[in-house]
Amino acid sequence: VRTSFNIAGNSRTDDQTGGAETGRLSSSTNCYGRGCNMQNQPKGLRDLYVPDPGYVMWQADWQSAESYIVGWLSNDPAMLEVLTNHRLYKSNAPEKVMMHEAVGHIVTGLPEDQITGVWRDLAKRCGHARNYGVSPRKLTEQVNNMLPELPFSMANAKRALMDLDNTFWGVKEWKTRT
Repeated sequence: VRTSFNIAGNSRTDDQTGGAETGRLSSSTNCYGRGCNMQNQPKGLRDLYVPDPGYVMWQADWQSAESYIVGWLSNDPAMLEVLTNHRLYKSNAPEKVMMHEAVGHIVTGLPEDQITGVWRDLAKRCGHARNYGVSPRKLTEQVNNMLPELPFSMANAKRALMDLDNTFWGVKEWKTRT
């Protein structure tokens, strides 16, 4: 099994801005069209991979891990409040981590309990893209490609990013320092 880890752009396109749209590492076929995306193997095929004797394979996935990392590295008070306002930290707090719902409220103006479905997808996209320093143009393109049923303008993107920066100002300061 082969893959191409895309650190400086996707090997199948001329895009050299980063491994994924958000700048994270991605994997794909190589420049000769061989191999596959090793980071997203279908569940039905995962049993085909067998570790060498004495080794094990495991998967770690923590809900909202990227948001936690950004929150703690930036020490953003508003973000940390959202991330720690659940039962892991407070016995009488809600069960669910509400980061994407909080971002959705900021971006759309809808109450947090209405940030579901397509609105939650929009919030997740906006929140993570903003943490990776996306431009308004790129955010508009990403949202419209991912959610064509929800027209998203450049003005929407500029306002969403500005509102997120104003709310989670510690992240913006941290990115500038870093």
